[in-house]
Amino acid sequence: MRAKDRDTGELLSEKGYLALMGRMPEVSLREAMLGFAILYRLTWNG
Repeated sequence: MRAKDRDTGELLSEKGYLALMGRMPEVSLREAMLGFAILYRLTWNG
């Protein structure tokens, strides 16, 4: 995974994580699940 892709994934996963924690209610559930999925993949592939 390239550094640029990794950085983007980290930003999305952080946004999704915050949404799941209820700290960013303006973020849709779809975005939250996408962020969580990216975080999950980064965790296992990292």
